[in-house]
Amino acid sequence: MSVNYWSNVLAGRLTRRRALAASGSMALGGAILAACGGDGAGKGPADKSGLLAPALDETDRAKPGGTFVTAGASTSGTLDAHFNNQTASFREIFDIYSTPLKWGLSVGKMPSPSSITGDAFESWEISPDGLQITLKLRPNLKFDPRPPTNGRAMTIDDVKWSWDRSSAGSAVMAEVLNAKGEAGPLLSLNTPDDRTAVIKLAFPYGGITELLSFWYFFIMPRDAESQLKTDPRGSGPWQLVKHDPNGTGIEYRRNPNWYVKGQPYLDGMIKYSIPEYATQQAQFESGALWAMEPTSTTRQNEVLRVKRDHPNLILRQKATSYWSLPHHIHWVLSQREDSPFKDQRLRQAASMLYDREAYVETIYNVSEFTAAGMPFEIVSDSHLATQAFNWIDPRDKAFGENGKYFKYNLQEAKKLIAASGFTGTIEMNSRGASPSGQFQISADIIYGMLEAGGLKVRLNPVDPRTEWVKYKATGYQGYSGMFQNTMQAYNEDLNLVSKYTPSGRNRYSDTATPGITDRIIKMQQELDLNRRGQLIKQIVKDLAPLMPDLPQDYDQKPYVLHWPWIRNYNTFATLGFDSEENTSGRTSTVYWYDASKKT
Repeated sequence: MSVNYWSNVLAGRLTRRRALAASGSMALGGAILAACGGDGAGKGPADKSGLLAPALDETDRAKPGGTFVTAGASTSGTLDAHFNNQTASFREIFDIYSTPLKWGLSVGKMPSPSSITGDAFESWEISPDGLQITLKLRPNLKFDPRPPTNGRAMTIDDVKWSWDRSSAGSAVMAEVLNAKGEAGPLLSLNTPDDRTAVIKLAFPYGGITELLSFWYFFIMPRDAESQLKTDPRGSGPWQLVKHDPNGTGIEYRRNPNWYVKGQPYLDGMIKYSIPEYATQQAQFESGALWAMEPTSTTRQNEVLRVKRDHPNLILRQKATSYWSLPHHIHWVLSQREDSPFKDQRLRQAASMLYDREAYVETIYNVSEFTAAGMPFEIVSDSHLATQAFNWIDPRDKAFGENGKYFKYNLQEAKKLIAASGFTGTIEMNSRGASPSGQFQISADIIYGMLEAGGLKVRLNPVDPRTEWVKYKATGYQGYSGMFQNTMQAYNEDLNLVSKYTPSGRNRYSDTATPGITDRIIKMQQELDLNRRGQLIKQIVKDLAPLMPDLPQDYDQKPYVLHWPWIRNYNTFATLGFDSEENTSGRTSTVYWYDASKKT
């Protein structure tokens, strides 16, 4: 889609929105864009449509049986958890294998780190100095009953073998190993007896339980290495029955020996691989699929039409935005010596020219939902992604006066540009080669906003598979303007470490950020969760006037449809990569089949 097209769309919507504001009938920023502060739960406007079903925990009514049929199988990557580097494949790996610890589930909001419990290990203890964590292996945690594991129990030797193998070859574990980077907290693992693992840390690390609940350290059977890529033998809640690497799909059956009594409730799951959205949507509307895949739910501009056509479908708004772990798209603002963004005033001006509410109007189907009487709850990134437990919406009073740097203010932006004396052209490098085109669409919109504010901008779509790798390798110093980047992290401190420390994977500079980097390192070492949260919130507030990068995401909490016979679906929130299913929290274990609702 062209820049002109999106500029025209923006012009019409901006004119309409500002006319409404001038007449006093402006709803955005009030009912439609209700702020969600504090821990991210928030309370949006009430549903007046009568179309939304409340999210209720129905576990106490759960019945065993049934096979959940959906789409979204990840069949292209390896199922060898230690060597997989395709994030979508972890969705399957979490079903099969155990992690040391696991995230909890929560209805209506993201659970806090205090929800974490044991998975492969049933208990743990952190030393008073915070430099080691001692974990006790869960007794009689059985692997798959098929050869070669034959239903044997996990041993401490499996733990040690998995650590050594993952440390040597895992692309993802490299980012948390101190040997690979000074911000990595993990030093070593020892096994002093047949039930104990001791992990040594490079520094006291408050997020160690979160790290051990994510995708860094899956425990796999040492005697099944030859089968790990396509036919694994795990100890998780689901056993793999069929895996078609050519793309047909994946089939699971429940592990009857999983340590959570009675779970999973379903007998099995079938996940088809249906890459075409139209085909997937048609299968869903026919009832052949019980739900759409978690990463491409019914498109928001089709939700109401589908609900009207199939009134018995369950419609809910997710408790989180599309992502359920700290993730966002942001523009890295180059700090190279010849970069115009070395001037803080220009960085602030760029943020004030980004009309986030107009962006939402352009990207999402706002008017149709609000006309139907449905709440349209929006979450807005600061320099901390919205999914983080200690995120505060910049529009919220709790963010303080620095929230003004995230607010559209054309007059102030023009003053800042004039004061900076900059009259040149800004190179705007966008990730134009994404298959869906989503990055280019958003880049076109923001380009139009910057240009409308008086900045000269040259939009330059680049292939992230080539140029992005080159820029990243030079610490983002291979250009002098701005670059569209993505960031994901297993918790909120890695969100900050990744961008604002010199060794971070998504750093904007090879040098420390004065007054920020040292506080991030201090925050990492804080073991008290409340104190750690306070430090995070203050760091994020203080990043606002510095504006070292320009957060782009301003997300809807999407509406999701599913058929009524799959219960507890889209009910719980937990931390995961691209959905609540890609997580150690494993929401699929509490789904259940209600035969009385099947028609």
